[in-house]
Amino acid sequence: MTIQNDALAHLAKLAKIETTEAEEDLLCTEVSNIIALVDQLKKIDTTDIAPLAHPLELYQPLREDSQSGDSQSGDSQTEIFNSIAPLMEGNVYLVPPVLEVDE
Repeated sequence: MTIQNDALAHLAKLAKIETTEAEEDLLCTEVSNIIALVDQLKKIDTTDIAPLAHPLELYQPLREDSQSGDSQSGDSQTEIFNSIAPLMEGNVYLVPPVLEVDE
């Protein structure tokens, strides 16, 4: 399936994308190639293939459960992080604002 310039112009209008005439021919070719690739993928028989959540079989090791009194390593890490923090107020790290608001 190939896409024509008028169909591409309609899609560009819906997506609110401005294209020049020089870009339209290239975009038509690229979109047609993508559609052809999807058509090839549709032809693949996947009836005996189980869907995957992830392409790699990964194992997530879990930490051992411990009582709350045994959390010495967590407390020492917190102390290390707090000691190198540039600004703190209580148990909160103070950071510069990320978003600027125009008033």
